[in-house]
Amino acid sequence: MSFAPAYITNVLSENFEDAKVLFFSPLMSIHYAHLVMLRRQGIVSAETARAVRDALDRIEPDAVRASVFDGSVEDLFCYVERLVIQASDEEQAGRLHTARSRNDIDMTMYRMRLREYVLELLRATLQLRRVLIVLAARHRETILGRTRTRSPRSRPPSRTTCSA
Repeated sequence: MSFAPAYITNVLSENFEDAKVLFFSPLMSIHYAHLVMLRRQGIVSAETARAVRDALDRIEPDAVRASVFDGSVEDLFCYVERLVIQASDEEQAGRLHTARSRNDIDMTMYRMRLREYVLELLRATLQLRRVLIVLAARHRETILGRTRTRSPRSRPPSRTTCSA
């Protein structure tokens, strides 16, 4: 498969670099989980499952992250697939794609990464909440000075100001 040099440089190469950082780990998790499902359902033999698992185990994350896009494959997915084929054989490696589509893999990877971001936001929100609670406790008896609002005369807020 050949691509225009500008497309390789401006699209595929940049996508490959981003995918190595963002999607390599989720992709490998998907491969392992799918392989387990294929074996449990009897879709692949124990021998094939073992060979594919061994091929996946041989993929070195640091080597993948250090790899440079050369245009011989379209993206990270195809690059990893090539590594699995090299570590086993094409027929066994091809069994890993039984009962799933590329779109399924992509959507699952995106959701896995999104989940990581949401969990990080939740952690940060909880940390902010803890800090605000400590800050509020420190100022429990602090009286606010006179504040300006649109009304000509305002008074400091109190518990009775906002209660109905």
